[in-house]
Amino acid sequence: MHWPDDQQVADDLAEAEALAVALKLHPAFTIRINLSQPRPATLMGTGHIEQLKEMLHQHGAPLLYVDHPLTPIQQRNLEKALDAKVIDRHGLILEIFADRAATHEGRLQVELAQQTYLRSRLVRSWTHLERQRGGVGFLAGPGESQLEIDRRLIANRIRKIKADLAKVVAGRTQQRRGRQQSSMPLVALVGYTNSGKSTLFNRLTKAQAFAHDMVFATLDPTIRRVHLPAAKVGDHGMPGAGEYDGHADAADRALADTSKTAGATILLSDTVGFIRDIPTQLIAAFQATLEEVVRADLLLHVYDVSSAEAPRRVETVNQTLANLFAQRDLPMPPVWMIANKLDRVEPGAELFAPPGQHPMLLSALTGQGCDNLLGELLRWLKSHRLVHEKLL
Repeated sequence: MHWPDDQQVADDLAEAEALAVALKLHPAFTIRINLSQPRPATLMGTGHIEQLKEMLHQHGAPLLYVDHPLTPIQQRNLEKALDAKVIDRHGLILEIFADRAATHEGRLQVELAQQTYLRSRLVRSWTHLERQRGGVGFLAGPGESQLEIDRRLIANRIRKIKADLAKVVAGRTQQRRGRQQSSMPLVALVGYTNSGKSTLFNRLTKAQAFAHDMVFATLDPTIRRVHLPAAKVGDHGMPGAGEYDGHADAADRALADTSKTAGATILLSDTVGFIRDIPTQLIAAFQATLEEVVRADLLLHVYDVSSAEAPRRVETVNQTLANLFAQRDLPMPPVWMIANKLDRVEPGAELFAPPGQHPMLLSALTGQGCDNLLGELLRWLKSHRLVHEKLL
């Protein structure tokens, strides 16, 4: 049996606590349980269950969060054995999304994911959350007949949500066609949750999108125009931020000329962050939103270079992106690696860079290196236009 190392355990624990805090829950205690063989009925053994029951009673905690997917049977059996509500990782993430979704489309997508999740469980609502939502919500009823009624209600609600989402998708498709006709390329920010995408989005667009040091601060996609200023000759910036050599060559002069002309503009999209073990219901529900990613001309993969878990998180995002494009049989657009949160790194510290990659180093919070990113985007824009002109 391969056990995760201490650093991975610490990072997973910190992420689990961040998920709980994001839903305004206050962890009373944490415990690590090593399972050589998960039990089908309860996930863990009776000894661990008794230990958890005692700790819940000691702290007066009405809820147990298990940072692992639970089957419906495991969840029900644990609730009965512990005499407390039990939430697994997927359920908690769904609750966070439901709490954060702001737009009509976002709320529909989250509710679709919730109803799909509930269809297999049909457990009572987590009473500590004390919130009401549209739809049938978390259902329960005594007897098989009530369960059948609940299943039928959920199935009807899912059909209604899908029909409403189809209308929203049609409108978004129309908007996307309009953007394509405007000849402005779309650049999408992608990355692990809380990697600083929204902060970078605000820095580049001068927008006021919600950005906070928490997981899933952004759920609803936002698109803004970004004007690309002329590249400043001699602006070296951080290592790996570009190929500027400080000389006024023909390419630099061409870039300056391009920036003076109308249309030196791109569309920048801020998208939902990814996370390990993301519920499949959420991926399925957010297909319309993720279209902004798969239809982008360029992806900026933002990662937290100050995190010790940067390699694992980058790999999680890479796998998620690969699956998204493979499902649609679409080629992956160019991906630029953006090493963010440089302001949190000690001087002289070794910085993680994916194998074979030369990430752009910056701090979205302070603005360090952001001018170099804009300069590189201007270079890319000119090359992108030349390619399209040749194709036409």
